[in-house]
Parts: sequence; structure tokens; C-alpha cells
Amino acid sequence: MKSAALGAWSASLDRGRRVCWDVVETARSQKQVFAALVCYWVWQLFFFQSPFSGLDKAGVLVTGVPEICLLGTSLVTYGLAQRWEVLLSSAAERRFYLVFVGTALAGGTVCFCLAPSLVLFPVLSWTLALAGSIAMGAAAALYIIEMSRLFSQLGPRFALFLGVGSLLLAALGLGLVSLLPFAGQGAVLVGAAVGALVFLSRARSQFPRKRLFSWGQDTAMRKPIKLLVTCFVQGAALGIMSALDPSASSGMQGSFLTATAFALGALVLLATAGLLSMDFNHLLYQIGFPLMALGFLGHVCLPGNVGVSEFLFGLAHCYVYVLMTCICSYFSNCLKCSPVWIVALTTLCMVGGQLVGVLLVEIAGALSLLPMTAMGLSGVMTFLLPVAALLLLSNDNPVSGWGAMRPDQRGEEGDRALFAKIASDYQLTAREHEITEYLARGRNKRYISQELDLSEETVKTHMGNIYRKLLVHSQQELIDLVEKERQARDR
Repeated sequence: MKSAALGAWSASLDRGRRVCWDVVETARSQKQVFAALVCYWVWQLFFFQSPFSGLDKAGVLVTGVPEICLLGTSLVTYGLAQRWEVLLSSAAERRFYLVFVGTALAGGTVCFCLAPSLVLFPVLSWTLALAGSIAMGAAAALYIIEMSRLFSQLGPRFALFLGVGSLLLAALGLGLVSLLPFAGQGAVLVGAAVGALVFLSRARSQFPRKRLFSWGQDTAMRKPIKLLVTCFVQGAALGIMSALDPSASSGMQGSFLTATAFALGALVLLATAGLLSMDFNHLLYQIGFPLMALGFLGHVCLPGNVGVSEFLFGLAHCYVYVLMTCICSYFSNCLKCSPVWIVALTTLCMVGGQLVGVLLVEIAGALSLLPMTAMGLSGVMTFLLPVAALLLLSNDNPVSGWGAMRPDQRGEEGDRALFAKIASDYQLTAREHEITEYLARGRNKRYISQELDLSEETVKTHMGNIYRKLLVHSQQELIDLVEKERQARDR
């Protein structure tokens, strides 16, 4: 009994070391994408998509108007991107496009950071704050869409490891930024915005241009209603939490809180993804949503200490946000749908939910109902999030694309997505991907060579490369690995 426990513990340690090594290797192999994500996360965690929003740190937030403008502009941008996807992809190929996005991202940051220095001129101060919010909202949306193109080529495994690794480094960077005076923070944030676009431009050049900008445009899919509801609930929870007490996390202490919460969220995701075989479906609903509910429960049980509940929710939001990035990458890479379509659609719902949450709290505050409403909203969300997770969780989600595929498509498309995910996770070439499917169906070397019009020696060479990448030693072990992946997806 004792030896079995020690064996399980040793296996867990080996798995943990392997996952950590995979994160390092992924960051090393995709240095430009990793650097772009680190820069963008530093910028984003300060201004956007965080319950510890840096909007109030500028000293101009009397109401939630700048945040509403930021979210509203982002909402409109995602809506237009989803509506005119082909036109946007055509524009994104041009050199001026990234210059425009970078100018809006950095220029909006400059405007927002200058606003506090003009408090003696309130009209000018508010104009700069609002203009900066609008520019940052649009640029952030366009930037995320461009990053999604890269993840459509890299796959969900890369999305997970790059997301976790970059978040850890960005959290450290954000903690250091919080030690600087306000002017220094502004300079670093502008530099992060510029760096994010420079590294994104370099990362895009690594992929074939035509493939990158036309990926998935011919794939017709239904709207994944369950995933869109998931995103809306996530966004509403984020909006409510961020608006309940925006002053609680301001200043240096708030930045440290942000950095620590997101770093821990990334580590928890890395640990649970390794233990649960990267099953994004169950990780999202069985761990991510309950973690968000725990944040609201802290608000109910510890009403005098908002920082604790915001810290717990920040950890959970990081966990869920990276998972959603992985799921969108699964859609575009494995189900072969357009990354612009799926990311614009899901983020549109999330930002829409976030905007609804913020407006709900703002209206309650304007009606002088906030003290009572804060406790009531937190109690409702504590109950609603686990219930939503229970209703939305299904073993059929990965196969059906959360409702995006019709029942008659699911068998064939589900198998295609499974092998595409394996090829993405283990970095198989297109030919190796093709041969892996034959091997998993029990076909021998001679049959494969005839079907693909290759010599048996060439097939044998490909098989050796496949076995090496999959860490297996025989065809039966490869079949077992595929079956294990299928069981992890369907459990």
C-alpha cells in the first residue's frame, strides 16, 4: 500500500516536471509570441479584463464612465469584426494595420495616463480619459483577434503553456511596475503597448501569410450557444466584481494583489491541467466556475474585507480566461473554424456580460441601493455560477463544439478534431498527422504506403518520427494513447 502511494506520488512529480519543462520549451520555441503576450498581459492586467482594474488609479474615475466606454468600444469592435471578418482579414495583411493598432493602444495609454495631471482642467482631463478609454478598447479587441490567428496555427497545448508562462512573467512585471511613481508606471505601460505590437509583428512573419489570414473562412459552423452563454456568465461575474468596490484595490497594494492573484491562477491552471490531462471542458466547469463562486462567497462571508474576495476572484478569472483562450484555439486549430469568428463571438459575449455587470452595479449605486445590492448580488452569483456550470457541463461539448456542429457531423468531425489536437499537441507534421490516423486505425506499413503513394521505407521513417514525438514504442502503444485522449475528451 505504501509503495503504491509512493509510486503515485513519484508519477505525479514526474508529470509535474514534464509539464513545467513543456512550458519552458514552448516559450523558447515561440519566443516572439511569448514576448508579445508578456508585454500585452502587463498592459492588460493594469487597464482591462481584471477585477483590479487600473482605471481608478488614474484619479479621474468619479463614476464608471471610462470603464463603460472602454468595454463599450471593445464590444462594438468585436461585433464589427465578427460581421465583417473577411474585410478585417484583408486589412490585417497590410502593413499599416498593425501601425494603426499600435498607435491606438499606445496613444490611448498616453491619453489616459496624462489625464490625472490635468485635474485643474476637468473638461480636458475627462476628455483625455474618455478618448484614451475608447482608443484602448478598440485596440485591445483588434490585438486579441490578431493573437488568435497565431493560436489557430499553434493549437490549444501551445495556447495553454504560452498563456501560463507569459502570465507568470507579466505578473512579476506588474508587481515591479507598482513600485514606480505614477509617471514611471505610465512610461512602462506605454512601452508594454509598443512592445506587444512589435513582437506580434515579428511573430506573424513566422507563418505563411495566405494560410494565416484565410484560415477557416470556408468552414461553416453554427453558433456555439453553450459556449456563448458560458462567456456571458463569466463576463457578468467579472463586471459585477470589478464594480462592487473599485477603490478597494487601487494603488500599490492593489497592483501587488493583481500580480499575485493572476500568478497563482496561472499556477493552479498548470497544476490541474496536468492532473486532468488538459481536459478544458471539465477544467472550465468543475474548477473554474466554482472558483469564481468562491470569490463571491468571500464577499458574502467577509463583507468588511473586499480584498480577500477580489483576490480569490482574480485567481479564478485568470484561470477561466486562459482556459477560454485554449478552447478558442481548439475551435480554430482542431475544428478548423475561423479564429476571428470564434474569438470575436466569444469575447463579444464576455465583454457584453461584463458591461451588463458594470451597468447593473452602477445603476444600483446611482439609486443609493449599493450597500444592500452588493451583498445580494454576491449571494446570487455564489449560487448562480455553480448552477450555470452544472447546466453547461457535458461530455459532448468537445465533440459537438459546444453546439456548433449538427448531430450528423459529430462522429466524423469529432474524430478529425481529436487527431488534429494530437497533431497540434505533439507537433506532428501534416504527413505525420495523416500517417498517425492510419496507424491508430490499425493499418500496417504496406497499406499506408499504397494509400499515400509512398515507399514503405519513407513510411517507416515517418513512423519512427511519430513514435519519438508521441513517446511510444509500438503501434499498439500509439493506439492506446489515442484511446486515452478520446476517453479524456469524452468522460
